[in-house]
Amino acid sequence: TETYVEKLAAIFAQNAIPKVQVVRMSVPCCGGLTHIVRDALRQSGRTDLIVEEITVDLDGTILSTRPLV
Repeated sequence: TETYVEKLAAIFAQNAIPKVQVVRMSVPCCGGLTHIVRDALRQSGRTDLIVEEITVDLDGTILSTRPLV
């Protein structure tokens, strides 16, 4: 997981990306993706990057959209 955090942190730090959307399923095993992106954001030092988590149900219905801080 740390390798993914480091790679994403470098992408966030070295590029002018305005927004990232994490799309994950509602099952517990998909929560790790959110943690990876959150850790990468902290490591990158970016405070201006907008990050949203979109949770999708098993049938494809969007359950929620929330900002990640």
